[in-house]
Amino acid sequence: MMLSVVIVCAATLLALGPIAVLMVRSPAATRVIYAASMVTTAISLAAAMIHLLAVRTPEAVAFPVGVPWLGAHLRLDALSAFFVAVVDLGAMSASLFALGYGEHEETRPACCRSILFFSPA
Repeated sequence: MMLSVVIVCAATLLALGPIAVLMVRSPAATRVIYAASMVTTAISLAAAMIHLLAVRTPEAVAFPVGVPWLGAHLRLDALSAFFVAVVDLGAMSASLFALGYGEHEETRPACCRSILFFSPA
């Protein structure tokens, strides 16, 4: 269960990159992208901490991509949950900082505005 939450959060962070490029001319783009990044990493952090603190059995999933007949195998055990939590804590902190840092970009014209997208995935 928690592995699927972490995978969906990683996919959401990967999808935010192209969305940020498409929204670059919007005046609220930086706030939306940074807030979505922060919420997504907070959800992933919570899922990793629940898995870590609940002392659950390792979860695994296999995707049919990659080398034929082998696929990609993802697993969430205590060690990987710890590292997901550490990375997500840093990513959430960076996204929170970026919300305030992006305020100065409101004064620039739309053609010169940039979105500094941060993804821990």
